[in-house]
Amino acid sequence: MNEVVRFFSEREAYNLCDKSDSDFWIGNFNASTWSFGSVGVLFTLDEFDQKMYGHLVRKDCTIYRYKTREWHMGSFIIMLNHKNGRAYFVKDYDVDDIEFETKGIKCRFINIII
Repeated sequence: MNEVVRFFSEREAYNLCDKSDSDFWIGNFNASTWSFGSVGVLFTLDEFDQKMYGHLVRKDCTIYRYKTREWHMGSFIIMLNHKNGRAYFVKDYDVDDIEFETKGIKCRFINIII
């Protein structure tokens, strides 16, 4: 397992991330291209998202929605590889069939509640 990927129980993770009123809050991450203070708060996909994006999952990856403090206009889709600690961002949101970048960006950390 990659040292930047950590798994926590719900109790251990309570103080790790910004609090959210969503029941789907699942963890956080920081991509190496972001500033140190920037954190993406991860959310599980709802039923609609599962139908839309579930077929795009790659080996050792999970797709999440995420929000940041810097961007308050909704949430985004990201695919995280828990084995190698990389984030795959969406190439273009303006198309009907989204694709993820083929080259992942190394994460400083990925914290996931199990």
